[in-house]
Amino acid sequence: MCIRDSFNIFSNNGNTFVTQAYSGNKNDLSKANKILGSNIISRIWYSEAERDILLSGSQVAIFPNLTSLAGKSLTPGMASALTKSLGIGQVVVAKVNIDDKVIGDFNLFMSPEVPFTHTQQVELYLRQVGLLISSSSAHANLVSSNLLMSNLMAEVPGVIFQFQRKPNGSFYFPFISQGVEDMFGFDPEQVEQDATLLFSRIHPDDYQDVIDSLEQSYDSLEDWVYEGRIVIPSKGVRWLSWRSSCLLYTSDAADEEDSVDL
Repeated sequence: MCIRDSFNIFSNNGNTFVTQAYSGNKNDLSKANKILGSNIISRIWYSEAERDILLSGSQVAIFPNLTSLAGKSLTPGMASALTKSLGIGQVVVAKVNIDDKVIGDFNLFMSPEVPFTHTQQVELYLRQVGLLISSSSAHANLVSSNLLMSNLMAEVPGVIFQFQRKPNGSFYFPFISQGVEDMFGFDPEQVEQDATLLFSRIHPDDYQDVIDSLEQSYDSLEDWVYEGRIVIPSKGVRWLSWRSSCLLYTSDAADEEDSVDL
């Protein structure tokens, strides 16, 4: 089982890369920040020849532990402390390429008792991501790119969404796929402009449970998993299964606070 993951974007010259997003438990994030001495999100790392050699030759590289990737930026001491504090087993580094150039990578941190076994699925996903990025000019905003999400998820059944909860308690959908029209009866643009439309479809008896589960996920940064009912005027009551991972984004602006994407 992947217990947490991160996404990095490389600079144009390839000398540095920046961690753009992190998914995992909020307490673990605090532990990692303390060990590293800085916020892992937006942290700048320096590329190192030894690491590049280890990652060369394959799109998905599997390492037995985090110490295998230690160097000057992530020292062996840091790697050892992170491994013990967070319970990290295997580390999977999956590269995103455009025209044979690495523009970023995903890092998957596995639990010690569960080895990684999904290389082919990850390679397929990365090829799709690379093709979509190469056809747009938005690769620097990969994580939040609605265009990328739309193209990648257009054929996926159900509803794919990016759902953000602000520190002030407000909710909104920066992105929601076309499937929302069939499932909830609203255009994606309507829901992106007014999240309360989708919430209005939740069964009255389930509404507070949905809000409570969202708040719990926000506080813990744990995956949001919920099964409940919605009411569609033309279709009656329908049961849905909701599932989403959490990402904590840190704003650089002085007047903005951290937000959580579900």
